[in-house]
Amino acid sequence: THLRNSARAGPAATYQPSTISLERHAEVFRRVKAWPAYAPTPLLSLPAMAARVGVGRVYVKDEGQRFGLGSFKPLGGGLVVEDLALAAAAKGEAKPVIATASAGNHGIGVAWGAQQAGCRSLVYLHGGVSAGAEATIRRYGAETVRVEGDYAASVRACAADAAEHGWEAVQDTSWPGYEAVPARIYQGYTVVAEEMLEQLRSEPSPSMPTHVLINAGVGGFAAGMCAHLWERLGSERPRFIAVEPTEANCLQCSAEAGALTASPHSDAGTVQTGLDCTEVAEVAWRVLATGVDDFVAVPDAVVEPAMRLLADDSPAVVAGHSAVAGIGALLAAAAQPGLQQSLGLGPDSVVAAVICEGAVDSQAFEAAVGASPEEVQARR
Repeated sequence: THLRNSARAGPAATYQPSTISLERHAEVFRRVKAWPAYAPTPLLSLPAMAARVGVGRVYVKDEGQRFGLGSFKPLGGGLVVEDLALAAAAKGEAKPVIATASAGNHGIGVAWGAQQAGCRSLVYLHGGVSAGAEATIRRYGAETVRVEGDYAASVRACAADAAEHGWEAVQDTSWPGYEAVPARIYQGYTVVAEEMLEQLRSEPSPSMPTHVLINAGVGGFAAGMCAHLWERLGSERPRFIAVEPTEANCLQCSAEAGALTASPHSDAGTVQTGLDCTEVAEVAWRVLATGVDDFVAVPDAVVEPAMRLLADDSPAVVAGHSAVAGIGALLAAAAQPGLQQSLGLGPDSVVAAVICEGAVDSQAFEAAVGASPEEVQARR
């Protein structure tokens, strides 16, 4: 489904820096670049995909390569853990205990950050998180706590335990009285946007994207990307499209209602586990309410076909179940002329999307694609 945002800011509207800004980005980018494992993730041109969906160019930023951890999430969670550890050291205090709730990737990023900082960490997981993702989280030294219910239930359980025990909650969603940490996390995500712009400018025939498609759960990553592109590019910014699962379309529901609104609970959930969020983070919504041009929700039926197309493309891309909503929206637009027209897509369009995770669960990836992540990566 597609919703054109009636509250979207016009091209001439100036971004009003709030919790996410270019000024804060400069400090964050300097910090992240100093991490020993730092390297920009690849930006790949997919001419066959562009021809398939009827646009001029398709670029994908492969966040599956980030720090060898499989997603962009360490840029936020790892940054905040480092902040907390440095603050404790400056005060002569013991290293903090870190707690978070996650659908997978954020937990991996926080666990990795805690391991780097020498901190104990606990990651709360709801029932939809795969055993493979849990094993990866534990591999980085975290303790895992299983919680009955959905993602929101795991967030509540983590927050309650952190308050009781005096742990530091490093959560990538917000609630009243808890905004500084998620805002800092979203600021960390702006590294992806800046890398993408630098890489596009270095292309043989540089061209800024006309459309950017970003996958969305609670909206944090979308907010970081949207804010940075808006403030950096101003009136030349691309059409910004937020894409989420049909079964968890809280951004679309909120835009339609004109206020923060939870999406209907789905007992079935979604295979797009990392996007299985029914409530938008208020901090993110302050950017997205006017910064997003279009909200698109895609069904699970498009996910594995999109994963297979990317795996078979040249260059081949390893994309997990929560990575391909934006590509799914492109494929849907190619099959539905009305949607293609509504999104303003055509032969002159330059489209950029972020493949926000690799094969977090190798077994699930192989079952979907018919080849292991290593086999697909070897095709590149």
